[in-house]
Amino acid sequence: MAKINIRGDIVLNEHKRFYDWLGWDCVCPRDVQSIIDAAAHDEPLDVYINSPGGIVAAGQEIYSALRGDPRVSIHITGQACSAASFIAMAGHCDITPVGLMMVHCASMGYVSGNHNDMERAAQCLTATDNAIAAAYAEKSGMSVRDALKLMEKETWLTANQCIGLKLVDGITPETAPTAQIAASFGGIRLTKEDMEKVDQAIKEQAQKESREKALLEDLDFFGV
Repeated sequence: MAKINIRGDIVLNEHKRFYDWLGWDCVCPRDVQSIIDAAAHDEPLDVYINSPGGIVAAGQEIYSALRGDPRVSIHITGQACSAASFIAMAGHCDITPVGLMMVHCASMGYVSGNHNDMERAAQCLTATDNAIAAAYAEKSGMSVRDALKLMEKETWLTANQCIGLKLVDGITPETAPTAQIAASFGGIRLTKEDMEKVDQAIKEQAQKESREKALLEDLDFFGV
């Protein structure tokens, strides 16, 4: 299984070295593409997102690299904001119950010039917004117009709201207790019989705790 982390800012390839020098989390398209290229043709690609977003062009390139690849599974482990939110639209996606997604309109850091320059900048931003909205629309089935309405409001969405809008496919499943226990054995392979015994022990412990809780509630009712 290949792991792709979308952590921290989403930056252009040429800017990543500055982030690395400062020790700041970031990801660039080249990072993502190199992992994809190194993965076997049948190797799963798990993408983990916790990012405030970043440069639209870098996000578009990452989205395009992931989109349509049947090996890709996307997991929002914290926040998928701005450019990170449309990267999450690139494939099957789940979100942690405490996750958040934020969608908004594109912005420019600095524009100068006469009215023609300003009008061109506005046209560029409008076209960018429509391109981003198309990703939300394709994933969810909503119209581009409705996606743009969400973006205009700079909308923050909880995990359940993301599911309701079909921007994600489900809540990240819980780790099975037996899987957690197996991992703690430091790589020792457990047989099927061993795992069944572990399952039974977990069930018996849960039943014991339930009985003890009921007994305490009864004692409390009688004022003991």
